[in-house]
Amino acid sequence: MREIKFSVNSFANRQNVNSWQKEVNLDLFEEIFESPFYETYMELTEAGISPELARTFISDIIPHYRDKNLNPNQLSQTTLFRAISSAVKFVPDALQLEKPTVLAVIGATGVGKTTTIAKLAARAALHERRRVELVTLDTYRIAAVEQLKTYAEIIGAGCHIVRSVLELDAVLRRMPADAIVLIDTTGKNPHDLADQYELSDYLRQRREIRKCLAVQATTNPHDAVAGIRKFEMYGADSLILTKLDETLRPGSLLEIIGESFLPVAYLCNGQRVPEDLQIATPETLSIRILGKN
Repeated sequence: MREIKFSVNSFANRQNVNSWQKEVNLDLFEEIFESPFYETYMELTEAGISPELARTFISDIIPHYRDKNLNPNQLSQTTLFRAISSAVKFVPDALQLEKPTVLAVIGATGVGKTTTIAKLAARAALHERRRVELVTLDTYRIAAVEQLKTYAEIIGAGCHIVRSVLELDAVLRRMPADAIVLIDTTGKNPHDLADQYELSDYLRQRREIRKCLAVQATTNPHDAVAGIRKFEMYGADSLILTKLDETLRPGSLLEIIGESFLPVAYLCNGQRVPEDLQIATPETLSIRILGKN
């Protein structure tokens, strides 16, 4: 019943169509399959963008191409950048906010939450020179606790292991006011969250805690969207796109983003800490999708 309530409430807050869909009569744009639009169409679809989205993106760029005489060699990049800028929302980097942030990373098993936490912590401590405190709820995997402890020692961050919501609340109340607090939650099967209601209720009610949902780039879009719907019970307010280096077709993420109605916060594209973490922007996302880094 609780899952049904969250699903109904979230559905009521969504639009009837996802953020990519527009009232476009594609029959009016037969020329998009002529050069240079054919080459752009092929590049976009080869990157994993659906044919329907690719046609919509190109139909939007045609008038601007004619009016501004855009460079054909940069047409794919310009087309994708324009589409992402108009339809995808992004959130400011939490690590650079003047007021210290409490950020929890949630998501399914194996999406890279612990590594992402380590990247965020290392960047906050080493690049931003901020005080960092790590909190882990992932006591199911001993390796995850040890991994986080190791990262904490290397970067000089505090590390706290909690086993319940009561312990989590107590730890958060004791945190220094100037610390960036990063919470590593337990990875769960999105279709089996029966034991997560206490944590999800706590996080959802604590509006000052940012809840970033980690989504793996290699996940089938239908499975990813279904998982996002389940994790809405945590009050997820942004996305972290992980393992972008492990797919040859990252463009399929655009369908996931469009269906999630959540802004994008960070991009993760490898195992290096903290190098393989980027702030998500229209430019960084379009570059990652087209592989032009």
